[in-house]
Amino acid sequence: MEIDWITLDRLSIGLGLLSTIFAAAAAMFSGWQGWSARREKKRLNNEIFIRLRNKKENKIIAIPFALRRRELTRSEVLGLIGMLPMKSELKRFRFAIGYLSTCAFREELSRVQDSCGEDTLAIDCTQSELDQFDMEKFNSENRN
Repeated sequence: MEIDWITLDRLSIGLGLLSTIFAAAAAMFSGWQGWSARREKKRLNNEIFIRLRNKKENKIIAIPFALRRRELTRSEVLGLIGMLPMKSELKRFRFAIGYLSTCAFREELSRVQDSCGEDTLAIDCTQSELDQFDMEKFNSENRN
């Protein structure tokens, strides 16, 4: 049996070109994955600010702590709000904000978690819900 060396040579060149194309595609995909991972890490490190707001009276309480997007969960938000000083010392860590139990809050939380850049999570409150916090005491403690 006679070997056709020209056909064998062409076949090896074709396989070499095909493997080069696959290697280039794999390198491009790997680079894109690395870029995408770095971008996602940067996005998750963005700060999220939390505000308690009363739209009717146009009053806002800015919580002086920021969370990183990767830390932003409902329990972390509740924990930050629970750290605010209360006007009644007996109610420490026991606050009532009805909006935190609604679907609208969960949707807003999801929107902020999925967004890019620095963002603000606004929590709607009534005036009586805002009045339970003693922000003057908090501000005076932080000045010292």
